[in-house]
Amino acid sequence: MKLLLMRHAHTEQSPEKQDFERILTDQGQAEAMEAANFLDSYRIDKMIVSYVKRTLQTANIIEEQIPISENEVVKELYNGTRENMIELLSNQEDTNKHILVIGHNPLIVSPSKL
Repeated sequence: MKLLLMRHAHTEQSPEKQDFERILTDQGQAEAMEAANFLDSYRIDKMIVSYVKRTLQTANIIEEQIPISENEVVKELYNGTRENMIELLSNQEDTNKHILVIGHNPLIVSPSKL
């Protein structure tokens, strides 16, 4: 398995909204487009995405630019633990896939910290 980890793009700061309801700013939408341009050189078979609005928006922008055959939306990436992430990835059936995970800090960290 080839694994790519990505934090969602820049989001609004909104004290009126619950954290999981915050959406991307214009800057965040542009960042997601830049990420799509970068990721276009990789063969991504599957995206695993947090269920939170800003990660779904980031994933949708990427998917508009890059054909990705499989998506999985999960709750474990929002306020999850490293153990949740490891279990989620361990349960992937096809180890030959290239997987893009779009999540949140602090869970999305350098692989050496997993």
